[in-house]
Amino acid sequence: MAKFKDGLFGPVSGKIDNLILSSRNGKPYVRSRPAQVSNPRSPKQLANRKKLSLLSGFLKQAKTMVAAGFPAPPEGKSSRDAAYSANYPTAFKGEYPNITLNYAGLIVSKGNKPLPQNIAISVHDTGLTLSWETTETGFLRIFILREQDQAGFTSLRNIELAACQADLALPAGFILEPQKVHLWISAASYSGTSVSVSHYQHF
Repeated sequence: MAKFKDGLFGPVSGKIDNLILSSRNGKPYVRSRPAQVSNPRSPKQLANRKKLSLLSGFLKQAKTMVAAGFPAPPEGKSSRDAAYSANYPTAFKGEYPNITLNYAGLIVSKGNKPLPQNIAISVHDTGLTLSWETTETGFLRIFILREQDQAGFTSLRNIELAACQADLALPAGFILEPQKVHLWISAASYSGTSVSVSHYQHF
């Protein structure tokens, strides 16, 4: 049974015979119900499910950075959809069942704005000290992910690109663990409409 959540002309979801009705970004979609799979747990399917789980988990932690880093997704798609498509080909390493994320192959921002050069990062007890070179204006954006517990931290608007250096304080309790921390840096215009491809480092 299909349901109209806000009246006849509102969002719809549900099933009618072999059709599945849904709404996304305010637009209705209809697709055929997939035929029954004879072997729903084949190695290929299990590998795809694990990849989906791993990448979805990463994008969930990076959702604030991703929403800002993919500001103009294709029509009918979300920033997360665009990030998923951009990352999937290079997001994994290993073979099932030992598939893991390839952090160096992940991006949280994609665009044509020039990325700062000669980025240097040092870690101290309460945060990071960064330096870089650029002639661009706008903001430096940062996303940090601790691998062990998958805890993330995002900084979007408090670092001026033109400063070419910054001390970034981290929240109390967000302790960085050497060799288990992944960091992505990108540049954005003041309006946020122009962004760079993100730069990855780990420590």
